[in-house]
Amino acid sequence: TGGWDPLGGRLTSKPGVASLGGAAYAVFVRGTDGAVWERVFNGLKWLAWTRLGGQLLAGTGPAAAYLSGVGKLWIAVVGTNHQVYLKLANGSGGFFSIGGQTTADPALTAVSPTTLAVFCRGTDNAGYYSRYTTAGATGWRSLGGKLTTGVTATSSPSTSYTFGLGTNISVFGDTGTWSSSSPSFSGWKGF
Repeated sequence: TGGWDPLGGRLTSKPGVASLGGAAYAVFVRGTDGAVWERVFNGLKWLAWTRLGGQLLAGTGPAAAYLSGVGKLWIAVVGTNHQVYLKLANGSGGFFSIGGQTTADPALTAVSPTTLAVFCRGTDNAGYYSRYTTAGATGWRSLGGKLTTGVTATSSPSTSYTFGLGTNISVFGDTGTWSSSSPSFSGWKGF
């Protein structure tokens, strides 16, 4: 393994990253201008920083996921109006709202080759999720719980793993099983 490599740029959030397959991946941050910036490693070298636009809520950063079945790279952000927005990073079009209300980092993961799962902490501090496909978003559903931070998520085929910090300063996780109908969740469990 190698050491840390400086990537340059000026950021005001934690980074979001998505694997593009092989040794390629993309890194996203909130820049000092409040917009999303992207830097891609194509498997051989780092490309230059690219401004993707948008205006993110201060204190939040982007999340990213790659849909391998359709070759689409997506990002999720929180806008200044506290709603969650999506953008296709490797295609045309701007940010579009999928609703919700949050003040913390969202999470984004691929639960199938063509389906995204979006997670956030709501303004009531509970966890929430929405499913997104090319047909649109399903709307937000509560996962319950009491979180003090934004969430992070990852997935393996048809299973999502969502994590956040609870009110007792412990990490909590919720596992979701995704199918063609509504997903089922295990409920928040402490680690």
